[in-house]
Amino acid sequence: MRFGVCTAVEQEENMRVCANCGFDYVEANFRMLATATEEKAQTLHRLVRQYQLPVEAANCFLPGELKTCGPTVDPSALRAYIKKGLTLGKSLGLKKVVFGSGGARKMEPGMNFASALQDNLSFLRTIALPLFAQADVLLVIEPLRPQECNFINTVKEAAMLAVMAGSERVGALADLYHMVESGDRIENISDLSGRLFHSHISYPIARGEKKRSYPLRGDEYDYQIFLQALRRAGCETCSVEAGTDDFALDAPVALALLRGIDRKLEDMNQ
Repeated sequence: MRFGVCTAVEQEENMRVCANCGFDYVEANFRMLATATEEKAQTLHRLVRQYQLPVEAANCFLPGELKTCGPTVDPSALRAYIKKGLTLGKSLGLKKVVFGSGGARKMEPGMNFASALQDNLSFLRTIALPLFAQADVLLVIEPLRPQECNFINTVKEAAMLAVMAGSERVGALADLYHMVESGDRIENISDLSGRLFHSHISYPIARGEKKRSYPLRGDEYDYQIFLQALRRAGCETCSVEAGTDDFALDAPVALALLRGIDRKLEDMNQ
């Protein structure tokens, strides 16, 4: 398993911490890539070269105002936004973009599931996937908890949407936090061999005001079951996506914990 972390990659201290503790890659905010000034783009290129750490994944794909379903879909605006983000991202090592974007893809009042499905499929087939094919980047559909989006809430729903899109370039993501919040069974991941392209991990239960935080101890949650299911589905990448008050302290602890579990699973499979 290759491990990354979702962080503000434009901040040098974050990149330094990630490189020093040994993450394989970093996961950026796609909106930051799509709206970056030339000055920020130069900073990103410098940091990637300096710390030898690719921006291999990006989340937060679309802002809420760029709808993928409903009467206000703007294909031209979507194409321009996506193309800019992919162009910069690809130059930084981008391989996967996470399509969570609950505000963009949700069913608006008066819509039903069938129309939302048709519109989102049209977005994938006619707007997104041609651009992703041109950039040679994968699109990964992220199920979100119902409190954040009323469309695509389980990994199997995400996988079905990916299959219906009709391209091997689109797959599903498993996020431990969203799965726990949605009551989605971890066992369901194992059925998605070949279509689970990426994953997110965190301590999925609230700590005080934090909805999710960094995984720090093996006895706080059974992370092994999640990582084992990812392995069975052929998922090769997992990013820590969580909040922390001390990134420099928590990031290396989380990575050491995850690598230790992954080595244990590797030994069990030998």
